[in-house]
Parts: sequence; structure tokens; C-alpha cells
Amino acid sequence: MLFISTYKPYQHSLMHKLFLTLALYILSSCLSFIYADWHPVVRDMRGNSWWQGGQTWHISTQHNGDVLVANRNALFILNAQYPPIANTLPDGTWHTITLNNNNEIRSCLQYNNRIYVGGINEFGYVEPTDNGSLKYHCLSDSLAPEIKYLGNVWNIHEVDDIIYYQGDGRIVRQINNNYSFVECGGKVDCSAIVHGVLYVATEERGIQMLIGNTFFTLKGTEPLRGKRIKGIHQLCQQYTLIVTAFDGLYIFDGTETKRFHTEIDNILAQSEIFCSAISLHCQQPPIGRVALGTIGNGIYEIDLHFNDNTQRHGVLNIDEQSGLANNTVLSMNYDKSGNLWAGLDNGLDYICVGGPIQQLQSKHGTLGTGYAVSDFQNAYYIGTNRGLYRCSTDGASQQFVSGTSGQVWDLISPEGTEQLLCCHDRGLFIVNNLQLSRIDKIDGVWTCAAIPGNESDFICGVYDGLMVISHSDGPNPTWRIKGRIYGMNDSCRRLAIQRLRNGQIVVWTINNDVITSLTLNEDLLSVSKRQDYQLPDKNFKCRDIANIDGVIHIGTSDGMYTYDPNSNTITPNEQLNASLNGRRQYNRISVQYGRLLTISNAELCIMMDKTTTAKIISLPQSLVPLVRDYEDVHLMPDLSTAILPYQDGFALINLNHQSTSENSRSLSEIRASLIANIALLSPSTSKNQPISISFPNICEGKYMKVILPHSDQSIRITYNTTASNTGSDIRLFSSALVPSNLSEAAIQSAMSAYEQVSYKEFNNLHEGEYNFHLKMKTMDGRIFWDTISLTILPPWYRTTAAYAGYGLGVLLVFIALILYDKRRIALRQSEARLESEAKFEKVKEGYEDRHNKNLQKIDQLQREALEQELRHKSQELTNAMINFARKNEVLTNIKDNITRVIHLLDKPATAHIRRELQLINNSIEGNINSDEVLKKVEEQFDLVNNNFLNKLTKLHPDISQNEKMMCSYLRMGLTTKEIAPLLNISVRGVETIRYRLRKKLGIEDQGLVEWLNTLAEQND
Repeated sequence: MLFISTYKPYQHSLMHKLFLTLALYILSSCLSFIYADWHPVVRDMRGNSWWQGGQTWHISTQHNGDVLVANRNALFILNAQYPPIANTLPDGTWHTITLNNNNEIRSCLQYNNRIYVGGINEFGYVEPTDNGSLKYHCLSDSLAPEIKYLGNVWNIHEVDDIIYYQGDGRIVRQINNNYSFVECGGKVDCSAIVHGVLYVATEERGIQMLIGNTFFTLKGTEPLRGKRIKGIHQLCQQYTLIVTAFDGLYIFDGTETKRFHTEIDNILAQSEIFCSAISLHCQQPPIGRVALGTIGNGIYEIDLHFNDNTQRHGVLNIDEQSGLANNTVLSMNYDKSGNLWAGLDNGLDYICVGGPIQQLQSKHGTLGTGYAVSDFQNAYYIGTNRGLYRCSTDGASQQFVSGTSGQVWDLISPEGTEQLLCCHDRGLFIVNNLQLSRIDKIDGVWTCAAIPGNESDFICGVYDGLMVISHSDGPNPTWRIKGRIYGMNDSCRRLAIQRLRNGQIVVWTINNDVITSLTLNEDLLSVSKRQDYQLPDKNFKCRDIANIDGVIHIGTSDGMYTYDPNSNTITPNEQLNASLNGRRQYNRISVQYGRLLTISNAELCIMMDKTTTAKIISLPQSLVPLVRDYEDVHLMPDLSTAILPYQDGFALINLNHQSTSENSRSLSEIRASLIANIALLSPSTSKNQPISISFPNICEGKYMKVILPHSDQSIRITYNTTASNTGSDIRLFSSALVPSNLSEAAIQSAMSAYEQVSYKEFNNLHEGEYNFHLKMKTMDGRIFWDTISLTILPPWYRTTAAYAGYGLGVLLVFIALILYDKRRIALRQSEARLESEAKFEKVKEGYEDRHNKNLQKIDQLQREALEQELRHKSQELTNAMINFARKNEVLTNIKDNITRVIHLLDKPATAHIRRELQLINNSIEGNINSDEVLKKVEEQFDLVNNNFLNKLTKLHPDISQNEKMMCSYLRMGLTTKEIAPLLNISVRGVETIRYRLRKKLGIEDQGLVEWLNTLAEQND
């Protein structure tokens, strides 16, 4: 109660706590049927290497056997290796995923190849990568604070591709990549999807349903307001089961809410229910089971049988006394097989409530390892490595038989006696109720067997041979030792006795795989004949021997054998093997109530008669690990149950469990994931380096194609094995590594024989495409298969890239050769061109030299010719000017003479003559002043004298025409007297003009003619 009160939302007074404690104690005492000693098998999963401790807040089980566990430290994923069998521990590989900053994980949901997870103000999803590993992607980091900060994400739901994240007081809705939130109006205690609608429960408003973006109170659930609701479960049709923390169970039928009464309503009122789970068979009315996880009282499982909403059915309590790791249950879920996963305050338990096996639990601690069982005097006597116990038929009480402390090997209840023989490490004890007596002088008894046809004599197999004991009837029945059988000193743990037709007694024993027959004399204490036998194949081992209908049967690792008296050999009994479960290892043989029972490593075969096939019941070693070489089973008189000793005590097996018949002898091949990993054995890698295998069940059957480099030609492929390292179920494997293009028939012929080896190694694999085919045969006859593609790449020098490189290299070499050839040709052409150019340059130089010389000669000749021509033209010009000057001189003289004649003619009679002379004079004057020849002479002079007049005009723009002509005449070398007639002035006038010209030209120290010659020689 102290533990319960720490989880209460309110405080109790000390008197209130004491009252509740007393009430619980009284209720527990009165309802003792809740604490029955036969309980479902509970397995604590914390011992596995993947477990990291802490609270387990959410468990999600999948249809394919996968299990998702949301723990405070990580998300644990069980990738189931094959579809689950009822009452078996899950088998597969556990994987661990953590959130950002190792945030606590509160919830998980598998949907659409993703695992959505929620933590504290964080949610996201886990998705397989291309190489098969799982990677977490955070969704909430990029969201706005009003959406991200929703507190603890206690649940995740999916409806119509919409994801709902349930926080402490709001719901975040994800549609594709769009997010929105809806306030719930209070702290959300739980949520669920009911008939495709999201329901949330708050203490203030009761149950609400989400319609659009608004929560509406569910009409008819008003009685639930103010109650803390911890579970909402959809039943068939319109019914909904509602679980409250302190007020029991309710049923909502769509219009009103009614109380769902159970036999433990009073207990539930004193226990805080924290979580719930439901396993439902949808019938009319629906039937199933509801599990209630409490704070401090473990789990209550209640049958759901609806009959006008009244329930009076069985209740099961699973707590620490039943094997639960602790009594604080935080989460639960049923798997497909009907078994229950329980997440605890610090642990994870697997409870096999859906199978045919229950275990016997002692209220006073463990009973020890079970070895023998016998029903005697309306009770069960069970022998363990700690001694002998007497149990009531319902298992409710166990009493230790005083004086039997130590190892009990076997329990025999001889017919016709009211006593029980206890074969013990310390001898042979006679048990009658709880009274015990010991037969003296016998130490270490394995077993006892009655001599056929002799009701009083028994043969005991002891540590060092065989002994005969005798029983006497009467008011005080007694047992005595008749003596030791001489001729056998070996330990005789397995024993069978046969009476031949001639009345002789033959004792059969097994020791060190040698089968020995001892034919006894009439006194039963001496051997008349001894013969040893071995199996035809020495690789097989003898396990047990029994007399069945007068025929000696031997259970071996290769099936059932029998002794053939005609051939005096031990031969396989193929007919019996076919009626059982094939040629497999049979560790124990017995006949009880006319039924043949055999025990293999992981199955119990019960053969009702010779004409029917045996009923096969799976005995998963992970749940009931049998004691190797000491397997035993006791069939109850009603033939519906059997008690099986095993390492942790005793198991009660329901032989009529429906799932056993469904699973038995099923030869259908089921697709499964069996390949655990591939390890590289090549020198290029570290030995046994694993290769990641993808998650086929999580990813709906998608498998990674394993691609290995050529350096990793040696690999080891490991198959599925059970989670337990000791006492594992025997599974047989057949495999083949074949090319990928092989036909189905070729694959079947290539498959190896079934064997127990759970790995294969392949060395020096050639490159290519392979398929590794694997089949696993379980002890219940089911066959599972798996295939994985394996590609060994060629060496680097034979890869496509290498060939491409080769082609590229050849191409480059070809291009290089072409370029080299072009380069070589170009160099040769360049050399030839250079040589030709050199020759041409030489020729050119010679030609240019000759040409220059010729040009020089031509230039010289042209200059000479030009100079000569200039001299000639100059001379011509000078001559012309002289002639022109002489003409003007003559004309001037004529003009002067005419003028003088005109002055002489003063008379009027001569007027007419004067007028004519005057006309002649004017004509001569005009000829002197504007002679066209003079202009042409001036132009020719300027051309011959290098634009002399133009340069003179540019240098002195103000120079007059007569001054220009003066300069030209001086440049021609004319004298003053020669210039005077040309200018039509006197010699004195020429000198005056020369004087003025020197002043205008600014000539002082230099002669005028010299200055004019210098100007004429200057270039423009």
C-alpha cells in the first residue's frame, strides 16, 4: 500500500492508509482463487543484452510478430524472425533507436513503413535507410513553438493517413507535411481510435470525440465526468469498454454508459489501474479478455463474456509471486498469439496467457528443478533437485515431505500397492501420504520397474548395477531386498524388462550408447546370457528404452528403433516414426493409461492408439527448458492435461488447447525472416565483421541486396536461433547457395539435408549473382523459408568501371597516337617550313639584296635622271624666263618707242594715228602684265622647286605677287637686269624690291638667295 500511495494524485491520512491495507489483505485472503498456483509462464526480458532498464511506457505489437517497446532510454524494436506460435517466446533481433539528446520515449506507432515515436516535446519517425539500418528523423524541431511544445506525447494514432500526436493537453494533427493543433480543455488521461474517430478522455469533461477541429463531449458518457479514465477499447459493433483508475469498468453502447461488474470490483476499487489491454474475438456477443495493469498489484486479467451486461467469470492475477518482475505495470498489449507483453516500472515481461502451458509457482519460493511427477492418493507428488513435495490437485498448496531433502530421480506407483516409490540420490524411499520409510542397503537409485507377470518383484536401476526388491502384501506391507543381479556393474539409469514366451526375464539397459540385454535365471539374481547391441550408425545416440506391448523400443537421435528377435538386430521402426513426427531425436518413451508418450527436445508426442497419428504439442525451450537427459512427462487420468518437469519447476499442459492442433504437423511453408546476419571472413576486413540486414517485417518484406567486393569472398551466414542461449529449441536448417538464375527445381535439388547447424561458411566465392535459400523446420513440423540475394563483385580490374577505364585508356592511347602522329607531321612540316623559310629567307635576302642594289641603282639612276631632268627643266625654265624676259624687253622697247612716237604726234591730223598707236601700246602692255606663259612658267617653277612658292606663302602670308615672283626669279638664278623686264620695272625697282623683301622676310646675316635656296630644300 505504501507503494500504491506514492502514485496517488491525492494524499491519504495515516488511518486511511492503514484501513486500505487491512481491506486489501482481507480481500486477498477471501478471494484466494485469484492467487492460484498454476499461472501463465512469465519470462523476464531484462536479462537480454539489448535491455537498458528504465520505465516502459508503451508497447505496440504487430500482426507479423514485430514488437515496438517505448522505453525511457530508447525505442526497442523486435524484428521477429518468423510468425509467432502460441505460448512461445518471441524470437528475433532486437534493435535500439534513441531520440535527440537521448530524450525519453513515451509512445510509438508503426504505419506505412515508418515507426512514429513521441517523447517530451518531440516527435518524429524511424525509417530504414538504403543499407538496411534504421534512422531517426525528428519532425518537431522545425515546427512552431505552439505546435512543438505539447508536453509528453503519450500516444500516437493514425486514421485515414492522418497522424494524431496526443500531448498532455492538446492534440497535434499531421496531414502530409502540414501540422495543426486542437486544445482538449484539460489534461488528457488517455486517447483511442473508436470506429474511426479520435476519442480523448479528460477528468474535467469526460470522453470527447474530435469532429473537424473541435472536440465534442460524447453524449451518454456524462457519468464518467470526474473519473480518471485510463483505457478506451472498441468492442464489436457499437460497444466500447472504458477502464477507470479507481472506479472499475464501464460499457458504453452508443447511447448510455453502464457499469461493467466483475468478481474483483472491490479489489479494483482499492487498486489504481494505470493501463489496460484487450484481446477480443469479435463474435455476437463478443468474447475475449481484458488485462488491467495496476500500480503495486500487478496485472488482473478478466474474461469478457457479455450476457445482458452481467459478468461472472474467471479472474487471473499475475504479480511478483507469479513471476512478474515487479508489480507496477505502465503499459500492456496482446500480441497476435494472445500472449501479453507487460511494460513495468523497471522491466519488460512476456506472459504466455494465450497458450496451453502454465507453470506451478510456490508461495514459499521456487520448488527447484523438476525431475519426476506422480499422481498418488488424490494429490500430486513432485520430485525436484531439492526433494519431494506433495501438492493438492489444484496446485493451491505444496508440502515438503520431510526426510527427502536431496535429488529425486523418479517416482513409481506400483499397481496393486498403496505406496509410492521415491528413487532418490540417497536410496529408495517408500512414501505413504506424508509418511516416509527407507529401504536399507540401497544407495543411489535411478528408477524401478515391475517384472511382467510378477506382482511382487521389482528391478531397480542403481548407480552401480541392478538390484531386485520384493513387496509383500498384508496388513503391514513390507519391502525387502532380494539381492543384486550379478553380471551387471554399470550404471543403469534407463531400464526396460521383458518376459519372453518361454517365461524368461530379459532386462534391457542403455549405457554409453551400448544397448545391453541380460537374460536372467529363475532366481532373478544371476545372468544366463548377456548380449550388447549398437545402432547401425554409430553417429546416432541412444536416449531411452521401453517395453511396449512386449516389444523393446529404443528412442534415439535418429528416431524410434525396435529390437527384432528374428534377426537379433536393432532396426528403425519406420511405421512408428511416421505415426509420431518423423525420424527425430526421442529423449523419453513411456506408456501411460494406454497412450504412448514421447518427448523430443521441443515437442511432446501423444499417440492415442496404433492407428492414429500422434498429437504433437510444441514445448518451446525458451518457456519450458527441459532438463537434458532427464526429460519426463506425467499424463493425468483425464487425458486432457499433463505435468511436465523442467528446469524452473513444473508446467501444466492443456492437451486440448485449440492452437496446438492448428500448429501441429503443419507442413505449409511460411515466408519468414530467418537470416540473422552475414559476417565477413576475408583478410581485408576484421574477422566476423557483420553486415547490416534490413528490416523485412517492418518494411513489408523489402530485403536488402547484399553486395560484397571481390576481396570479401569468404562469408559466414548465420540463421535464426532462439533468444535463450541454453536449452534452445531444436530447429533443423536446410540451405543452398545457388546462382540467381537457377530454376525452382534445380534449387530444390541443391538444398542440403536438414541439420541443426545454424550457420554456413562459404570461401573463395567467384564473382556473380547468388541467392542464398534457407529453410527452417521447427519441432512442431512447420517449415519457414527465407531468401537473400548476394552479389560478389568482380575484382577491380574486371569491373565495368575497369573495362570502361580500359576502353578509355585505349581510346586515349589511340587519340595520343593520332595526336603524336599529327604532332610529328606538324613538326616535320614545321621543320620543312622553317627550312623552306630559311632557304626562302636566304633567297629573299639575296633577292632583296639584289633588289635593294637594283633599287639603289634604279633610285640612283632615277635621281640622276630626275636631277638631269630637273636641271633640264630648270634650264628650260630659265631659258623660258630669259626668253620671256627678252620678249618683254623687246616689247617694252617697242612700247617705249611707240610712246615716244605718240608724243611726237601732237597734231590733230595725226589723232587718228595716235589712237591706233595707243591701241597698239595698250595691247603690248596687256601682253606684258598678263601673259599666260608667265603663269605656266610660275606653276612649273613651283613644281620643280619643291612647292617653293607654297612654303613661302605659308611662311609669310602677307608677301605680294611681285615679291613672290622676285623670290622665284632669284631662286632661278636670274640677275637683276634679267628680272627687271620680267617684272616690267627698272633695275632700280628690282633692287628696291629686293631690299624690301629682305626686311619682310627677316633676313639679316644671310644672303637672300641663300635663304631662298634653304627654304626650297626643306621638306613639307
